[in-house]
Amino acid sequence: MHHRGTTLKSAHLLAVLLAFTQQSAWAGSWMADVAAAQKESQRLNKPLLMHFYADWCGPCRQMEGETLSSPEVLRTLGRDFVGVKVNTDRYEGLTKQFNVKSLPSDVIVAPDGRVLAHTVGFQGKGDYLGRLAHIDSRFKSQEKTKLANTGNEGANSVGTEPLRPVHEPRSRPNETTSRDSDARFIGLNGYSPIALFKRREWVKGSREHSTSHNGVVYLFSHPDELAEFESNPGKFAPRLIGCDPVVFIETERAIPGSTRFGAYFEGDLFLFVSSATRDQFKQEPEKYVKKLTTVTVDQIEFRRGT
Repeated sequence: MHHRGTTLKSAHLLAVLLAFTQQSAWAGSWMADVAAAQKESQRLNKPLLMHFYADWCGPCRQMEGETLSSPEVLRTLGRDFVGVKVNTDRYEGLTKQFNVKSLPSDVIVAPDGRVLAHTVGFQGKGDYLGRLAHIDSRFKSQEKTKLANTGNEGANSVGTEPLRPVHEPRSRPNETTSRDSDARFIGLNGYSPIALFKRREWVKGSREHSTSHNGVVYLFSHPDELAEFESNPGKFAPRLIGCDPVVFIETERAIPGSTRFGAYFEGDLFLFVSSATRDQFKQEPEKYVKKLTTVTVDQIEFRRGT
């Protein structure tokens, strides 16, 4: 009996040492194998942090040097997240699955497949760490209270539907993009992106239910809309934070589009400065979408009167 007890203790110690060895293989570093990273996420019950990038993406290289390789970020990978870098040219299916349309992008997924966050664009080290800390705290709180929402069935499904045509919103208010009185950029003229996305309706939001995404403030008509937007802002916000994609690709100028000239392509909303650029986009939408990168608020050239 004593020999058996010793054997069991030895086996337990071996299992602990093996688990530690397995964890140390990725702790403090980014993984490159997505399938292996997903297994680690489930095994350790830690969120999977997927960083989508491409070798040709300038902001991606900048974020790699200034943020992703910093000791502070690497420490979170050994403590709170399983991190994996996803090359979009290699993982085209996964890129489409998580609706990644601009680079760099980060998608954080719970072990059960729920999308916890989706951010787009370059992020400095401080902002990146702050966002990760917030998501980690929220995830751990959900785990402790067993109140995690597991109803987001579509977030983890493979995107296999065929190319969808461009659809215009059913109604278009006669207004243009504007700023509010304290100079923060208000997206969609204050109309709710959730109502527009789900029902193609222009519904005014309120400052009581508002949030900021990539430097743009969005308003909502109900707290449930706000919560849905914050769960996956990249899905609902206009591409290029509302700038005309035709003008951006052909002139490298970030000019805000108008809510009068909106169109949907593959589920994404695009705004245009005129019907002419919208029609030009409709003729070859893939031509413009393929070349899109990231726009920041600082790059926007506000037209006179906006």
